[in-house]
Amino acid sequence: MKFLSSKHLLFAALLAAPLITAPIAAGAPHYGVVLADYTNSNYAVYASASGLNPNYNNAGFFNGLVAGQSVNPTTLATGLNTAALTVTDSNANSAVAGGYGDLRTGTMRNYIDASSTANAGGNAFVELADTIYFNYTGTVTVQTHMSGLISASHLYLGSYASESYSFIFGAAAASFSGVEQSNGTTLVPGSTIGGVYPPSPFGWVDYNFTNQSATGFDFTGTYNVTAGTAVPITLQFISRCEAGLICDFRNTGTIALTMPQGGGFTSDSGVFLTGNQTSATPEPVTCALTGAGLLAIGALRRRQRS
Repeated sequence: MKFLSSKHLLFAALLAAPLITAPIAAGAPHYGVVLADYTNSNYAVYASASGLNPNYNNAGFFNGLVAGQSVNPTTLATGLNTAALTVTDSNANSAVAGGYGDLRTGTMRNYIDASSTANAGGNAFVELADTIYFNYTGTVTVQTHMSGLISASHLYLGSYASESYSFIFGAAAASFSGVEQSNGTTLVPGSTIGGVYPPSPFGWVDYNFTNQSATGFDFTGTYNVTAGTAVPITLQFISRCEAGLICDFRNTGTIALTMPQGGGFTSDSGVFLTGNQTSATPEPVTCALTGAGLLAIGALRRRQRS
């Protein structure tokens, strides 16, 4: 079996690192959607507002594609609460990468098809950001679930796929990453890392990861909140898929906030977790404030080949 190369180890380290975001200016609305899809190192990026992500700081749509590559849609207006973006490469090492994010439901989905050749590859990145304000002082329970499928049309030796999510909830962060790699005969699950940051978690009363695999997890955590205090929320999900592999996370899971009777919140966007999940294979809704979430960690980097 081929071991992970230095570029793969670096990418895995980026995924495992705690997510850090810039401070939010007092009184400044903070919400939006960021999408970035790469095929064979070329990309299209969309951010519905500026200041959401230091790597994609300017609001609007940017197309960095080359001949033989296309994007759908070809432009997106700023200020959207939900958006989808797909990049298609029709060159020799054809690949498809697409992402979707919706603040109304907390939904984050992506899909990469790099099955064409041993040199095909892609990344898909989704980020949702908002700021919420609880109407009570006490605890809120946060539940997330992630599940997807990594498959192979060709089992090239060393083919590599990773899925990673993170979320920041106030001063606390939680993250998960999983890896699968081909040994030339089958796909072999690699490391799975789930944890919270900082290591002595500020704000978390308790937390637990269960059902961890290379393609999924469940998380439940209880967090202290104070009435009227701004709680920044950042959700990220990133997938990398290459060389004969397909990463399908188009039906992802849920993020749910459970509060005591009479508890509720408002948000800068005005829409965070106010909608119902719509999916080809919808999962059970656990409460009125439920959405699908895949949460990704680290900074998205262009794919580099040795």
